Amino acid sequence: MPNTRPGFFAVDMDVDPNNSTLHDYFRGISDILGARRRGAYAGTGVLRKLKSLGLIDFTWRCMSGGFNGGLGNVDINAGTSEFDIVQTGWINNKFDKNIAFSPDFGQWRLNWTPSIPSPEPIVHLWIIQMCAHEDPKKPAGQTTNSAQVEIIQNALMKERWNDGEMCLHSTGFVPGRWDTPTKGAYRRWQQRCGYKDGTPAVDGIPGMNTLSKLGAAHNFHVVS
Repeated sequence: MPNTRPGFFAVDMDVDPNNSTLHDYFRGISDILGARRRGAYAGTGVLRKLKSLGLIDFTWRCMSGGFNGGLGNVDINAGTSEFDIVQTGWINNKFDKNIAFSPDFGQWRLNWTPSIPSPEPIVHLWIIQMCAHEDPKKPAGQTTNSAQVEIIQNALMKERWNDGEMCLHSTGFVPGRWDTPTKGAYRRWQQRCGYKDGTPAVDGIPGMNTLSKLGAAHNFHVVS
């Protein structure tokens, strides 16, 4: 493990955030690991308290909403959270689902050191895919997640593609809605990424490869 990466220490029970033994435990961690290497997996109340005391740098909220502080300030659809990682529940009988909200959430891999956390907007692939499927079913004017979709629409506008024609204005898009012009513009982006028309890859529904390329070109960060 790189010596610049944090460890997440679990407080997997409903501990009083003001418990002095809890604080001493993380002071001991701080003494050994130092700053930017201290993470905690715990409930909202514990994470908030440890953070306020300067005893942790990275936060991973467990799924137990009954712990002190509840679930905290998390809006999955908007892609916002006061925590670096949020555990949302079960995927199946073996694994929990966790969502990262920070470009640097403590991750590491061999021979790699993360850059300074990016100020770029974060786009969640699964949210965009949900919008692409759900928005066409909604009444006119309704959206699933307008903030995330508008990031993509603005990027497509900068590529100057709108329903098959080059343009300078986004008059073809309903802002924040994955409508027919947006789908058409994204189909053409998929073609520009090298996929052939008529294949499943050119369907106007973003995938990780094409959305990541669009993000790299227009300064937003894509997470799954």
